[in-house]
Amino acid sequence: MAKALKIIGGILLLLVVLFAAAIFMISRIDPNEYIPTIKEQVRDQLGAELELESIEWKFWPNFALDLQGIKLSTQAESHQQLLAVDNASVEVAVLPLLSKSVQVDHVSLKEPQIWFHQYADGTHNWQPLIDNAQASSKDENQAESETTPSEALNIAVDHVGITNGLVKVSGQTQAEISKFNLDIRNIQFTDPIPTMLSAHIKVTDPEPQEFDASFNSNININNDFSLIELNKMSVGIKGQEKEQTLTLNGNASINTVNTAIKTDLTLEPLNLDAWMKAIPVSEESNSSKKETAQSKAEPIELPKELIKGLNVEADLNLKDIIMNGASHHFKMEGKVQKGYVTMHNVKLEAYEGVAKGNLELNVNPTPAKLKVDLDVSNMGISDILKTWMDVQPISGTIKSEVDVETTGDTIEELIKGLTGMSGLTMENATLPKVNFNEIVWNKLQSKTGDLVTLLNQFPEVQKQLGTLKTPKVLRGTTELDKLLAQIQITPQTIQSQTINATLDGQPIEGQFSYGRLTEKLTLKTAVKLPFEKQELAELTWPLSCTGSLTGEFSCGVDTSALKPLLKELAKNEVKNKIKEELAPHEEKAREELKEVEDKAKAKIEEKLGTSLKGLFGK
Repeated sequence: MAKALKIIGGILLLLVVLFAAAIFMISRIDPNEYIPTIKEQVRDQLGAELELESIEWKFWPNFALDLQGIKLSTQAESHQQLLAVDNASVEVAVLPLLSKSVQVDHVSLKEPQIWFHQYADGTHNWQPLIDNAQASSKDENQAESETTPSEALNIAVDHVGITNGLVKVSGQTQAEISKFNLDIRNIQFTDPIPTMLSAHIKVTDPEPQEFDASFNSNININNDFSLIELNKMSVGIKGQEKEQTLTLNGNASINTVNTAIKTDLTLEPLNLDAWMKAIPVSEESNSSKKETAQSKAEPIELPKELIKGLNVEADLNLKDIIMNGASHHFKMEGKVQKGYVTMHNVKLEAYEGVAKGNLELNVNPTPAKLKVDLDVSNMGISDILKTWMDVQPISGTIKSEVDVETTGDTIEELIKGLTGMSGLTMENATLPKVNFNEIVWNKLQSKTGDLVTLLNQFPEVQKQLGTLKTPKVLRGTTELDKLLAQIQITPQTIQSQTINATLDGQPIEGQFSYGRLTEKLTLKTAVKLPFEKQELAELTWPLSCTGSLTGEFSCGVDTSALKPLLKELAKNEVKNKIKEELAPHEEKAREELKEVEDKAKAKIEEKLGTSLKGLFGK
C-alpha cells in the first residue's frame, strides 16, 4: 500500500513539475511581440484597423491571456470607430494542448463599447468588415480543399461572456443599448448551446422609447452551419410601466442553405393600451395631423420581391392582447413559399365573439391577388366600430360570412379593390341615437316642412291624424330584431338591396348603401305608426337617412315616396265616404227591387197555373 502511494505521489509530482516547466517556457515568450502580426492580419483579412496596447500572461486562478486597450475601426470616410474594449481575457486549459486540443474555458469582454451607424443608403459601418470576413473565409476554404488534409485541431469553447457592454446606434434610428450582458456556454456544436442575453434599450429618435430586453435559448448548430435551431426560446421585453411587458416563447429553426425558417411561437401578454401610452404625441405632430390627412399619403407598396424570396412556416399564438381594456386572442398557421402567402386556421377571439377563416396572397402576378374568407360569430359591432373608427352608430352582436377578393400592388390598392359578398345576421340591433317612429311623429307635429306641405294636399287624411294607441314607441332607441341582410362589396360601394328585420313586432324592410369613394351613407326604410284609425295604422311612412359614419347623420320622411301612398289612401277614403253616403239609397233600392221581383214571381206563377189547368182540362 505504501509503495502504491509512493508511485501515485511520484506521478503527481512529475505532473506538477511538467506543468511548472510548461508555464516557465510559456512565460518566457512575450506575446506583445505578436501584436504587429495580429494587426497586419486584421488589416489584410478584415480591412480594419486594430489597436492593441498589450498582451499579458495570466497564471492564476486560470491560465489566460489578458488583452488591454483594444480598439477596432475601419477606413471609411465617417463613423470609422467600431469597437473599444479596455480589458479582454482568454482562459485556456493547458493539458489538452498536449493532445492537439484547444479547450478555451472562458472568453471575457468587460465593458466593451460598440458603435453601429446606418448610412442613408441602408448600409452600415460594419458592412466592409463583414464582407471582407466572408471573402476571407471563402478563400481559406478553397485553399484547404486544394491542400493535403492534415490532422484536425480540436477546438472547444466552454464559455463566452460580455459584461456591462454599451452599444451606440446612430443614423435613421438614434438609440443606446446599455447594460449589455451576454453569456454563451458549451460552444462545441455537438450539444445544445445555452445562451442568455440581457440589455437596457433607450431609443431617442424617431420616437422616444425605453425598455429592458432579454433572450434565453438552447441553440443547436450542426457542423456545417446549415441548420440553426433555437429551442426553448424565451424573449422578454419590459417597459417603464408595470403593464408594459410581453414574453415570446417557442421554438425556431433556420436552414441557412435554402433560408427556410420554421417557427412555433406564443406571445403573451401584450397590453397595447399600456404600450401606446409610452408613445408621446408632440405638438408638432398634432398640428400636422390635419395637413397630413388632407395631403395625399404615400402608398405602402407590397414587398413583393422580399415575399418571393421567403421560405417560412409559422404557427403563431397571441394570447391576452389587451386593447381598449378588452382581452383578445389570435392564432394562425402561416406559410410563405415561392411568392404565395397562406394563413390557414386563423382564429380571432375578440369583442366577445369569434372570427375564423383563411387568407391567400399571391404576389407573383401583377397586380398581386388577395382572397379572404371569414366566418364571424357573435361579435359586438359597437366595440368594433368604437375601436377602429371611434364611432358607435349601432350596437348588437353580429354573425357574418365574408368572402372577398382583390388585386393590387399596394395596401391602398388592395383595400380599394375589394369585391365580394357578405351575409349579415343580428338577433338584436340597436340604433342608439335614432328613433324612426319619433322622426315621423315629430315631422307630423311640425308646422313647416315638406311633409306638412304634402299633407295640405290631402286634407281628408290630415284631419284624421290624431293620437297614437301606444305613445311609448316614440321613446328610447330604435331596436330591431332578427335583422338579415346580404351585403355586396364593390370598389365603389358597400350596399344591401334588401334588409329585413322586425320593429315593435312589425316586419320592416330597407336598403343600405355606403359610397367608398364619397364616404356617404344612405339608408332607406319605412315604418308604421299605431294610429287610432286602422287605415292610418296600415300606412307605411318612408324614411330616408343620409350622412357619414364619422360625421352628421340625419333622417327625414321621404315625401316623394309618400305622395303616391297618400293618393291611394285619399282615394280609398273618398270611396269609403261615397260608399257610406250611398249606403241608405242602396238599401232602399234593394228593398224596392226585391218587391218588384216578388210581384213578378207571383204573376208568373199565376199565369203558369192557368196554363196547366187548360192543358189537362181541369
